[in-house]
Amino acid sequence: MINDPAQITGQVISHSPGIRNPYYFARNILSTYECQSLWQTYWESDHIFRENVNDEGSPWYKYFREKRARQHMFLDEKIPWIDDVIDCHTKRANAENFYLDISFGLMSKQLVRYSVDDWFDKHDDTNHWDNHYYDRKLTIIIQLSHEKDYEGGETLVEKHLNVKQPSNQKEIGSIFIFPTFAIHEVNRIISGERKALVCWYGGPKFR
Repeated sequence: MINDPAQITGQVISHSPGIRNPYYFARNILSTYECQSLWQTYWESDHIFRENVNDEGSPWYKYFREKRARQHMFLDEKIPWIDDVIDCHTKRANAENFYLDISFGLMSKQLVRYSVDDWFDKHDDTNHWDNHYYDRKLTIIIQLSHEKDYEGGETLVEKHLNVKQPSNQKEIGSIFIFPTFAIHEVNRIISGERKALVCWYGGPKFR
């Protein structure tokens, strides 16, 4: 297990000492082989949540029709080799930029796939279950597909504030971390498909 942030792999490009950035971004934290292995090992068609809800009486119908389209599946098991990498980068990002209480640690992981015409409209990730004891604090996205494999699909954080987005965010093996309360979106996929690992760190309720 990696405990020393100095041992973190990857090229961090959003770090400026003394300046709080709206996100943390690093390249090459996973190799192409590791990204492909993660997807091939854990993506299971039988466990995919398909968001093509057709029942107009479903409480999810309006949300999926107007807010997003994609496929995802939860990864409930611990995966030490990836969980440790995520933990080190997330703690570094928080210490440098966000200063949030993420003491509840890694709360959930998803594999997600965006195909042609899939998208995710403007939203935040803080808390969608109306629970009373925690909030998601940080969103983490790791790219698992090559940027040449798809067109579109960029994640835009606080676009309405004219935040400059990381230019290399679609590179395979890159990590993108930002506060869950930051308004973000995913551009519509024009061709190909985008694969990613998305997860969240949590802590006590925001006050």
